[in-house]
Amino acid sequence: SSILTGLRASSKPFVIPDYFVDGFATVDGLKMAEKYNLLHAYNEGMFQTSYDPKLNRQVFYYVDISNNVVGAFGRAFHRFTRPKAYIYASSTKVPIILNRGPSKGVIVEDFFSAVACFSYGSSAISLSGTSIVPDYLNYFRGYDKLIIALDKDATIKALKVKKLLDFVCKDVVILPLQKDIK
Repeated sequence: SSILTGLRASSKPFVIPDYFVDGFATVDGLKMAEKYNLLHAYNEGMFQTSYDPKLNRQVFYYVDISNNVVGAFGRAFHRFTRPKAYIYASSTKVPIILNRGPSKGVIVEDFFSAVACFSYGSSAISLSGTSIVPDYLNYFRGYDKLIIALDKDATIKALKVKKLLDFVCKDVVILPLQKDIK
């Protein structure tokens, strides 16, 4: 059977490679954790991470509603490494949720912005982009209020996201950002 990935179907499920090393296993990984203030959320169990020694990237996982790892993306340590973010084969891309409780959630574009929101005391949801598909709606059920905080250049997309989220949450607002949260 195929796994729905939001935008594409994969014929086989994602499996964490056995050569990945759990946690922030390198100096570069620890520098990344410090730069983006990741350790607090990591120590609270909000996300899983590993080091990929073959691609020399810090890996962060996509986790479904049942808490199963369904995919991963690797983030480059150095700004000249391309692509900056690498999505692993057979990954199912889903929202990444750092949850402090279901009352209010801040929706952002990327994982590092979600960690920043979480560090300031909010539940945060990373879209890993600027759009959602109807299959994502279950990830947003149960929130009393959702705040869409996408980058300034994604205002039109924020309106489209709001239209979909209005089906699952009674209070959805758009917060136009003047600068990147992270």
